[in-house]
Amino acid sequence: MENFSYIGDFKRFLIDSDKSIKTISGYVTDVLFFIDWYVEKSQEAFKPELVLPVDIRLYRDFLHETLSLAPSSIKRKLSSLNSFFLWALEANIVLNNPVKGIKSISQSVTAPKWLSKNEICKFLRIIDRELYLSKNKYPVRWLSRHRDCLIALTFLFTGIRVNEGVALTLNDVQISDRSGYLVIRSGKGKKHRKIPLNKSARNAIDSWLSIRPESDLPNLWLSSDNNWQKPLTSRTIQRSIQRLGLEAGINLHPHVLRHTYAKQLIDLGIGIEKVAVLLGHSNINTTSIYITPSLQDLQEAVDKIEL
Repeated sequence: MENFSYIGDFKRFLIDSDKSIKTISGYVTDVLFFIDWYVEKSQEAFKPELVLPVDIRLYRDFLHETLSLAPSSIKRKLSSLNSFFLWALEANIVLNNPVKGIKSISQSVTAPKWLSKNEICKFLRIIDRELYLSKNKYPVRWLSRHRDCLIALTFLFTGIRVNEGVALTLNDVQISDRSGYLVIRSGKGKKHRKIPLNKSARNAIDSWLSIRPESDLPNLWLSSDNNWQKPLTSRTIQRSIQRLGLEAGINLHPHVLRHTYAKQLIDLGIGIEKVAVLLGHSNINTTSIYITPSLQDLQEAVDKIEL
């Protein structure tokens, strides 16, 4: 029962630290997983003050060698433990943080998945066709189909995350004839930023505003449920973008559009510092992955040396 007391106090600490619900859930799950492993390995009750650096190393190796977890997953689990023991240190439960100085499993840096120029063309062609034909092809659901296409275009030309798109309100959209921007109030880590809109993004959002049903809700994107009186969910956005991708013959999800936005900026020579700000990255190392060449980039490079 004492374990639950530790977890309860740790959870309250995370809440007081203004962590998101998703982050809190992940940390707690990771710590409970470690506690189960520790109790089974040591055959004794879990007490934070008895955990040694060697236990953390053994746990890391267990995750890597026995469970075959990806380096990124191991890093996340160790990060959760680090937060737990930092809390325990602050609460005078432990004298030292056993996670401090423990290295995670290294991994080779691979480029994230983004759309090639050919895939972008195919995707845009599907969207154009859907916007042109949906009124006749889907007389009952045409408005939902239009909305899905305009959401996809907005994501492609702004690089926003799904939760950021869901949280957008009408007041977060500022558009004039020659410029505009989105106000992101619910970014990762609750960071606030403004994203300038190019002409394609402005046209997509303007098109939606011109057909958006009347609603008492402030949300930019609406669900067709309850006669358009419900906000759109993350799952609906994911499904709609996946559907459009399938029609274009592409395995697609919203984060691929975010990666594509970032890759296009990098390829155009935009400085990585500016790209980091646009994406809402607090650490420029997170953005640097878009400099990592994809297999297609490498293929194009070696093709240039053919005689």
